[in-house]
Amino acid sequence: MKYFYLLFLTTFILSQDDYLVTIPATSYTDWVYYSFETHSIVDIENPENSLDWDIGLQRKHIRSNSGLSGIGMGGGYVDSTKTWIDHWSTMTYLPEDLAWHTDEIFYDFYDLTTHTYVEGIENPALRTWGWFDLNFQLIPTNYIMFLRCANGEDIVKLWIYDYYNGGGGNIAIRYQTGFNQLTNINNDELRFNLGNAYPNPFNPTTNFNIEIPTSEYVEVNIYNMQGHKVQNLVSGILDAGKHNLTWNANDMPSGIYFIKLDYSNQSNTQKVILMK
Repeated sequence: MKYFYLLFLTTFILSQDDYLVTIPATSYTDWVYYSFETHSIVDIENPENSLDWDIGLQRKHIRSNSGLSGIGMGGGYVDSTKTWIDHWSTMTYLPEDLAWHTDEIFYDFYDLTTHTYVEGIENPALRTWGWFDLNFQLIPTNYIMFLRCANGEDIVKLWIYDYYNGGGGNIAIRYQTGFNQLTNINNDELRFNLGNAYPNPFNPTTNFNIEIPTSEYVEVNIYNMQGHKVQNLVSGILDAGKHNLTWNANDMPSGIYFIKLDYSNQSNTQKVILMK
């Protein structure tokens, strides 16, 4: 039976709660999935089609419920210029340059049979949490990281600080809840943001907001699973502020699509599901 340790530390600042958990991700082949809603390991039969998990761990690999890993609207963010050793207690807000990375294919998964490295799916931001030295010991970087949960709204402040808590692959994590995609508790000014589509799944229309801090040229496009652009919703200069958009997918087949917002050398993407 899988096990985990949980230490709940109540903080009274900004209604944010602090947790410590050790997840036994000792397998080179099996993923262990964790929910930040239930604060527990969850058994997921089909993780690619489930919204019941937020983070997955396998030996030294970490994934979010996003991109090629799952149908969720999760993602990872890393600031490699700062560490939680210096900034955990002071980082009580979301970074202004927050940009989410969704899960992709990488070729550093160790195959026990062939003793070679093969392809696997993990999060490009979260995978930077540690590196192996010349003695094959994993050294945590302690970089500042945030993880967006599968629901696309809740955000977790994440510190993956140990790999050897009871043996290799027992990954110790400190995390803090109380953040939200829709609210930056340190900055009330306009920011670059792609709001969550609603409803999602949908048929045949879904609505969402975009927010831009300055008047700039903006593109909003729809892509299919193969990465082909299937529709353009916006292509032009928009005023600063929030804008409500609707996508009518009446002529599209059922499936998974991606809404991509491009603005001033920045981009944001979210996954939507059309079910007819």
